[in-house]
Amino acid sequence: MSIVRPGLVYGPDLGGVLWETAMRLPVGFILGRGRRDQLVPLVTIDDVSDGLLGLVECKAVPGSIQVLDLLSEPVTKSTFLEEYSRLTGQGSKGIWLPRAVMVAIAELIDTFAERSGRPGSWRRAVRQMYDVEIG
Repeated sequence: MSIVRPGLVYGPDLGGVLWETAMRLPVGFILGRGRRDQLVPLVTIDDVSDGLLGLVECKAVPGSIQVLDLLSEPVTKSTFLEEYSRLTGQGSKGIWLPRAVMVAIAELIDTFAERSGRPGSWRRAVRQMYDVEIG
């Protein structure tokens, strides 16, 4: 059995991949999620192809498990969004809000959701965006 676990895959034909990195806003802006210096577990489509071809060339051993983590050198979220904008032509200016501002916005959203009888999940998501490191 072989298990392939790619990181964040991107390429010229995969324009909508922003993962947990950002949100596209109207009028060409991108709202960065988290800190601009956080790392993104990025892998190019070429590296995925090379990894899969290498896996196919490996001799299978019955009863064994092969795990292939496809990751290139991580890049910062800021660098990733610049590359995303270049490849897709979508979004020209990245906006990065401080953690305190995003937490305050999340608190408001969750408060309104909870008053409407829905669970609030933005607080946790925002804290993870700023606090979780992949590297």
